Amino acid sequence: VTPLSVAQKVRTKNIAYLNDVDHESNSLVILDVLSELVRVDKEYKLYVVGDFATTSLRVHFEHMIAAMQLSENIEFHQRPDNLAIWLKDKSYILSTAIAAGNEAEIALAMTLGVQPVVINHFGAESLTDSAELVNCVSGCVNKLLQEPGDPSQLRQKALETSNVDMYRGQFEEVLNGADFAYEPKVSILLPTYNRAEMLKRALARLAQQTYSN
Repeated sequence: VTPLSVAQKVRTKNIAYLNDVDHESNSLVILDVLSELVRVDKEYKLYVVGDFATTSLRVHFEHMIAAMQLSENIEFHQRPDNLAIWLKDKSYILSTAIAAGNEAEIALAMTLGVQPVVINHFGAESLTDSAELVNCVSGCVNKLLQEPGDPSQLRQKALETSNVDMYRGQFEEVLNGADFAYEPKVSILLPTYNRAEMLKRALARLAQQTYSN
């Protein structure tokens, strides 16, 4: 895979969590991280893609979210059809697992310029280099409060530290340098009154625009 440059990302305070909510994923830690984070900055938001392992775990999670007053700062999503598009407005990806399991998602996120924040565990060096690992909740919070790394450098790290050939079938387009630069949607309003000819001209100009979103 050729390490191509990726589009510069606009930093957001959106955090991706791509893992099932279970004990092996150490998922309850994400609530501790989020709680500490929003004490500093309430604009941070966590987006979780994953299934609950048990109903009791779901009930406990929902109870703790309410008790910790985090309802405005966390959302649960079904796995999207296109994970790369879903990641476009995320600046960080958080992994709290105590064992490997979501290497493919972290590799994909890094190739798109998303900063990994990974709690240290046996084998974590396969996800990112050791300098990027954190050992505790406060380490996660500090990392999330920092500016994310340069997108091109994050991509290069993913190519160097991850076995991307294993994921080529899932992320072929991304790993071959596809540009997923964020393109905001644009709405155009044309207020007019008794200007039919001018409106025709304005619509004709609008039809000539090349921006597709």
